[in-house]
Amino acid sequence: MRKGDFAKELERNGLPVFTIGDAKKILGKTGPYISKYLSDNQYIFRLERGKYALKSVTDINVLASHIIQPSYVSLISALRFYNLTTQLPRVIYVISTKRHKEIRGLLGYDLKFRTVGKNLLFGYTNVHGANIARIEKAFLDSLYFNKDIYSINEEFKTAIDQHRLNVDLLKEYALLAENRNLINVLGFFLEKNGLDAKELTGRISRNYVKLTPSAKKRNRRWRVMF
Repeated sequence: MRKGDFAKELERNGLPVFTIGDAKKILGKTGPYISKYLSDNQYIFRLERGKYALKSVTDINVLASHIIQPSYVSLISALRFYNLTTQLPRVIYVISTKRHKEIRGLLGYDLKFRTVGKNLLFGYTNVHGANIARIEKAFLDSLYFNKDIYSINEEFKTAIDQHRLNVDLLKEYALLAENRNLINVLGFFLEKNGLDAKELTGRISRNYVKLTPSAKKRNRRWRVMF
């Protein structure tokens, strides 16, 4: 198969990132032939051991969300995607149930992978080939991985002011995640921003959750220390 045709076949199969196994299926070849074919193919590049990517794909979010499956881009990277932050992060955060080492210098970005249980792997959508957290899930993931609620407060207010955040869906996601500590944090966070969260009160953890390592003040309603 011509190398250009191989690249087009990858595109048709929705494989911006592919494995040697994928290449074997498309080419119907095995062994040394595959290694030489891939190394000599000017339309692709080696991403990491056993994985390659199409040079024609220049969207970092597309590449990042296809390195391991299932996965999606979230946290500040997703908020940047939605133009909800003025920050220009050079790190792309990928959420998955699988562990993966950091990848540095891909299209000028560093990729960091965060692991969650299956109960938290939801709330994302495909946008032009990239798996991206919905706005509500990006905020929920941010509270899950970084309980310093003030780090995303500005972005949250921007999303509210622009009428781009569905607060009911955000609360629904928190309940769906079945993580009581996360519900504590979200409830406190919502009320600090003047939003109603009473339907979450019956699902909180009775243990106190620290929002920062040095937190000393206590909020008894939401069982958080801040």
